Amino acid sequence: MDPDFTGSWDLVATDAVIAIAVFLDDHRAFGHALERFRERVPAYFHLEQDGPAPLTVPGSGVATPRRMTAYWPGQATYRDGVPRRPAAPSGTSASPSPPPPTSPRRPGTRASTSTARSRTG
Repeated sequence: MDPDFTGSWDLVATDAVIAIAVFLDDHRAFGHALERFRERVPAYFHLEQDGPAPLTVPGSGVATPRRMTAYWPGQATYRDGVPRRPAAPSGTSASPSPPPPTSPRRPGTRASTSTARSRTG
C-alpha cells in the first residue's frame, strides 16, 4: 500500500487488523499491525516535539514543504496535537459543518414525559 495513503482510513483498517488478530490469537498479524500503527500515528498527528512540520511515514514521498501542504490539505502551519484532515470533496468546504442546534432544556428535566411513562408501566 502507498505509504502516503490517507491516514485516517489506514489507521482504522490497522485498528481492525489488531482486533481481528487478538480475536484469532494471531501473534504474527498482531505484531505486524501494531508496527504499522506505530509508524502511521506519528505521521497523522502533529506534535510540537516533532519540529516545525509533521513527521512522515517511512518510504513517504512527502519531502518538501509544498508537498507537505498538499498532503495536509489546506494546512501550512501545524499546531500541537492537530491531526491530518482529509481533503474535502471538490466543490465543498474543508471545514466541518457546525452541529445542529439543540432545544434548550433545564438541567435535570426529562426530554419527554411520555417516554418516561412508557418505561415505568
